[in-house]
Amino acid sequence: MGKMLYAAIVAGFLCSFSLAFGHQASFETVARNPNWVRLKAADKFERSKIADLGISIESVTSDSVYGLVSDELLAKLRKSGVPILETFKVSSPVSGTDFPSDDMRFHNYARMTQALDELVATYPNLLKKFSIGKTLQGRDIWGVQVNSSAAARATLGDDTFSAKPGIVFMGNHHAREHVSAEIPLMLLEHLAKNYGVDKDLTALIDKRDIYVIPMVNPDGVEYDISTGSYKWQRKNMRPNPDGGSSYGVDLNRNYGF
Repeated sequence: MGKMLYAAIVAGFLCSFSLAFGHQASFETVARNPNWVRLKAADKFERSKIADLGISIESVTSDSVYGLVSDELLAKLRKSGVPILETFKVSSPVSGTDFPSDDMRFHNYARMTQALDELVATYPNLLKKFSIGKTLQGRDIWGVQVNSSAAARATLGDDTFSAKPGIVFMGNHHAREHVSAEIPLMLLEHLAKNYGVDKDLTALIDKRDIYVIPMVNPDGVEYDISTGSYKWQRKNMRPNPDGGSSYGVDLNRNYGF
């Protein structure tokens, strides 16, 4: 990996975590089997009032917002006077300490790591696994370099500069968006299987430094499925400075650029 691109990846994450520790997240950790709500919000002031109540706003329309709330926060909403236009309970099948039974085809952290190891072992002349660092709970944030140059793979992370343009694909910033880890994994498999087969793709790989990091937020992912029923966690698992009543920082909103 070229020094500049590698440094940019690591610096971006260090900046994220630095900001994460310095800024208290205001939103609560969404409870198991939360409520999906639609709330009246005609302008930015009404949206700010809703956000200040601790609502994790997921979607905005011209006259309302949508979000996920616990039973406790729903009760708080009703007392606040904010018009509730729609609400229903969200649930999922229970399977144990992994994905709900209907979604077991998706990759948890262990299966994602295994998938990367198998791809790297199958295509050692193209792929190299690396870690950009550890999460707050000690998990490696794994990535894979796609590069047809043995010299480039051998100098991964050192002071070697690359003349080739680089690109980084990342998934699962938000813990509950599990499909967002599947897309980078599929991309990585597609690149590896078709190098030397597809002329255009081969030329693309030969002329670029490509890096794939499928699961940026493994702590949040594992927490979200830890009971076998989705907890709808969006953020990571950093304890917030509020006495332990909430966890997490949204990594996707805390980059320094």
